[in-house]
Amino acid sequence: MSWGDDVIELAAPATAAVELEALAAHLRLSEGFEGAAAETAALEGFARAASAAVEGLIGRALIRRRLTWTVACWRDPVFAPFPLAPVPEVHEVRVMSADGTWTAVPPTDWVLRSDAIRPCLVGPGGGPLPTIPRDGVAEIEFTAGYGDGPGGVP
Repeated sequence: MSWGDDVIELAAPATAAVELEALAAHLRLSEGFEGAAAETAALEGFARAASAAVEGLIGRALIRRRLTWTVACWRDPVFAPFPLAPVPEVHEVRVMSADGTWTAVPPTDWVLRSDAIRPCLVGPGGGPLPTIPRDGVAEIEFTAGYGDGPGGVP
């Protein structure tokens, strides 16, 4: 799944955002017939598609997963709101120069403001975010999502 050209999901969630058994009961699907495995696989695909549609509409990741966010310039020099929420953790911030050289930005040069509505990457002490070289990019690897399974989704 992609939330625009600048966010890439590194691994799909291990599960759908709803319990499949509860969804099947809600839809009053029959049980015990031949071909049930195919129905279960289809139901999981529909649940994942519905979850992705909801996530796109609300700007929230329901199931926790790891993503990368690439930006060519900061819209504001002191804070950058994440494209998804919630963001419990930032794993790495790195910048790429015009010649393709990647440099890790030390965690002392940025701060995660883990707000439930609008999490942001901010500069330390209200200072500026790390500088993105001309014709370069910044890449932020982070985790977004409420929980590891349907039980963690509000």
